[in-house]
Amino acid sequence: MNLSRKSRFIFKIVFAVSCVWTFYFFVFKSDFFKVDYCEVKGSAAVSLKSLEEAGILPIGKNIWLVNEEDLAFEIEKRWFVKVVRIVKKYPSSVIIKLEDQLPIAVIKSPNGLWLMSLRGLLWPVLDVKKLPKGLCVVKYYKEIVWVPGKEVEAFDLRELINLFSAMNGIEEIDVKENYIFVKSRDYDIFFSKGESIPMSLSKLRKVLEELSKKKRTKNLIFDMRFNDMVIVREREK
Repeated sequence: MNLSRKSRFIFKIVFAVSCVWTFYFFVFKSDFFKVDYCEVKGSAAVSLKSLEEAGILPIGKNIWLVNEEDLAFEIEKRWFVKVVRIVKKYPSSVIIKLEDQLPIAVIKSPNGLWLMSLRGLLWPVLDVKKLPKGLCVVKYYKEIVWVPGKEVEAFDLRELINLFSAMNGIEEIDVKENYIFVKSRDYDIFFSKGESIPMSLSKLRKVLEELSKKKRTKNLIFDMRFNDMVIVREREK
């Protein structure tokens, strides 16, 4: 029995809808794509149990509906870590790769205390009693803009990372609007914001090399706020 053209058209529509519904049910509703295995790598601070207690462990969720950016944000706003990568292994596994952040300084700003890591991530200090001991204290003249998991964008805070990477024995830092003052174990330095920290440190090393010949590298103040010279004077006793 031959079907009419209209009947064939209706049959094709029904068949197509059935295929789409079957595909949708299989991908989004079946147990085949439900996350049944998660693994956390690279962190001593975050575990599967802590993710479960926070209500963000994706076990049981459809793997296609697990949003990597949303999951990373939920993790980074709760712990001082960097989500390096979230890997979906189809059909049902999620691997979360993290990097614990070790603070190198505590920043005192008008809107609170903040830990800063060498990567440039910030973390609010909510309990002063839990503040790690022995950290360099940075006085910062502006309010901190914090986005969980995002590296700092402020130029002077980025310069601090260069400073900590290049210098040892830093005890205090005072970031002003026009200069940065650094108090170290052996000497003090005034850095100009008109010149990058790496460039200023290069000039400072040359001066220190000359002074080392005279065995005069301690208890000095180096003023780098002038373009064409480095002013050296004694620390006040």
